[in-house]
Amino acid sequence: MIFGNKQLIGLDLGSSSIKMVELKATGRNYKMNKFGMSAIPDGLVDGGEIIDPSGLSKIIMALHKELGIKTKTVCTGMFGGAVIVKKISMPRIDPKLIREQIQWEAEQYIPFDLSEVNLDYHLLDSNSSAETMDILLVAAKHDYIIRYFEAIEMAGLKCALIDVNGFALANCFELSYGTRSNETLALINIGAGVTNLVVVENGSVVFCRDIPIGGNIYNMEIARELGVSSDEAEDLKIGFSQTQSSPAELSQIVANTSEMICEEIKDSFSFYEQSKSGAPVTSLYLSGGSTKIPNLVDAVSTATGLNCQSFNPLQKITWNKSAFSDQFLNEILPFLPCVVGLGARRLGDS
Repeated sequence: MIFGNKQLIGLDLGSSSIKMVELKATGRNYKMNKFGMSAIPDGLVDGGEIIDPSGLSKIIMALHKELGIKTKTVCTGMFGGAVIVKKISMPRIDPKLIREQIQWEAEQYIPFDLSEVNLDYHLLDSNSSAETMDILLVAAKHDYIIRYFEAIEMAGLKCALIDVNGFALANCFELSYGTRSNETLALINIGAGVTNLVVVENGSVVFCRDIPIGGNIYNMEIARELGVSSDEAEDLKIGFSQTQSSPAELSQIVANTSEMICEEIKDSFSFYEQSKSGAPVTSLYLSGGSTKIPNLVDAVSTATGLNCQSFNPLQKITWNKSAFSDQFLNEILPFLPCVVGLGARRLGDS
């Protein structure tokens, strides 16, 4: 699922920043040669939808040049409102006929005219004796996809693969931790504007949902409660994350906001449990820049009742020692899982 021959740059186009990584593959092992991040100004990307491809392309081009990456072929990921991932059940048929049949089945689940979307699917089960089969249906609108291509190709790069960010998290987990047979686990990436939640059962993604809430909600709540600007709210949030030496009022705002995020995550787990019969989730791995918020990991663990730990994407990946200090690696670790999952993809992957 992860490994292949032709190297791609991993490009994660988030709501407030882009991440770019170059991984060198040697057999089934990877080395991180280069990584960089750049902030995205407001108005370029909104919840996974690219609003201004031209403006975004300039940031992509500048980061690619700054990192000095020679490879120009890119794998990026879609998320949020740009993509729909839905688990469906349909009468069992010959696998060779699924692609044709899926067009008819998708009409029940996709809230757009099917002429406006690209469809793909992944067969989840191999129990040929059952009367039905479970399929993970993936759909994205043509105009959303085109804007991803435009942003990348106007930057002088080639968009070779478009993945789904949730699937990239699962790819990175398999690369870092191996396939966890007979186990159901959840991966959650709390981004700036969207939180990706993926459930992986026996090594396969069985549930993928993007929650329209993320770290930016802290800024909004701090700005609203304290009457400060967005930039001042961001500075207060960062200061609190780094020192926790802040007024009690700010601490309470952060705690209340963390509770809001936890409630959204709990609701998504409830949706998963209602939509699928099977083994419950037993462990949870968290990533994303917002995991730097003090006590958020513990709050998610308490809210879900699950063993919650930080997602370490570098467990089995080496890195260029001269390019990455221990301090820098510690700072970027929460931002890596998605982009590493994208960078580990190769042309010809399924």
